[in-house]
Amino acid sequence: MSAPRELVIDAGDLARDAAGRLMEIFRLWGVRRAAAPLTKKWVKRLGQHVLAPHFSLGLALGSALGWEEKALALLHEEQDICLDFLHLNPRAVVRGGAGTGKTVVAVERARRLAADGKDVLLLCFNRPLAFYLRGICASWDALPGRVWAGSYHELGRELCGRAGVAWNEPPEDDVAATQAFWNETSGVLLLEAAQKLGERFDALVVDEAQDFLTEWWAVLEALLKEGDRAPVTLVADPDQDLWQRESRFPAGLPVFPLRTNCRNTSAIAEYLGELTGSHPRVSPWTVRGEEPKVHRWRNAADEREKAGALIAQLLLKDGVGLERVAIVGMRRLANSCLAGVAELAGFPVVPIGDDGTAGVPGALRYATPHRFKGLEADVVLLLDVDGSRWSLEPRNLYVAASRARLRLHVFVKEGVVVPGDGPERRP
Repeated sequence: MSAPRELVIDAGDLARDAAGRLMEIFRLWGVRRAAAPLTKKWVKRLGQHVLAPHFSLGLALGSALGWEEKALALLHEEQDICLDFLHLNPRAVVRGGAGTGKTVVAVERARRLAADGKDVLLLCFNRPLAFYLRGICASWDALPGRVWAGSYHELGRELCGRAGVAWNEPPEDDVAATQAFWNETSGVLLLEAAQKLGERFDALVVDEAQDFLTEWWAVLEALLKEGDRAPVTLVADPDQDLWQRESRFPAGLPVFPLRTNCRNTSAIAEYLGELTGSHPRVSPWTVRGEEPKVHRWRNAADEREKAGALIAQLLLKDGVGLERVAIVGMRRLANSCLAGVAELAGFPVVPIGDDGTAGVPGALRYATPHRFKGLEADVVLLLDVDGSRWSLEPRNLYVAASRARLRLHVFVKEGVVVPGDGPERRP
């Protein structure tokens, strides 16, 4: 603002005659100035500081995550082949590990069935994933058929509400009654309501099918117009059976294996293989990414301090967007290292809602592996690996770690050994 007007090129100059204005400035510098030859010293200074100055070419973490995200989005060939398989085999199981695109296949299978004029039931178990599925289906243009998307229990609650069938959920502190209602009674009520309404579907697609009890398959088959001849696609990963359902799928269904991890970086995919004792396949085109990092802590205060420093680095220095980060804890928030504090680096930490978000502007989202299953984040902080049997269960670690697409930070108590925790993992 303090520069002389005759030395300034502004938007008006650019719109009128930029070239002429530039020549005026060149001429201005020659007025009332004695010409002098350039010495070698000044030529060198011009070269070093004007024509070819020293600079650092780097990629901020926020930009790096965006680049890696775009690279991973290119990997879809195996899912396309799987969808062709499902077209030829209307009743089938799709089995794949974390990051192999199971949800992508489930959603596209439902869309194609609806495009063929079928009424499709698209189900899962946990509510945040159900919200995500509904959002995708709502974005589709009008299709000849319809898709009902949600969780198994949401379906029962909705149909009972429409049919006038009492849906009386027991109090949560009554463990026996709660378990009986959600596992058994809910299915009976669902069938009663569907019968009253005459509600039937042409096809069934289930994501995270390993979360369903074996007894539920008979309930769902009764909702299909053609029963055991109707198109059924069950998408599952046995290694993510956190509730230990050990569900037995309908007999005789052919299985398509999804084997290529196209969600996580290859570094994270290899770490997941160490947790499960498998050898995941990654595309040669995927990005390597940063190695998962194990952070050691002594007590809850130490863990909070180190996690807070990392959050400050990610959000305030590296330019990573708040929406890219999730905290997955091996305990509920009220029992975690954040109990009574519930903030990191000045950012409040809030349990995710049914929509998968924190629901509070400027807050970090927090979830247990059960709650976050089926969702993902670019950067995941896995907290409270404290040596308890639950926190060291490879299946729980696998599900939690697999939610990280691009960066994974695991906070482990000093003296506790976790799978894949070699010297190369330790900062």
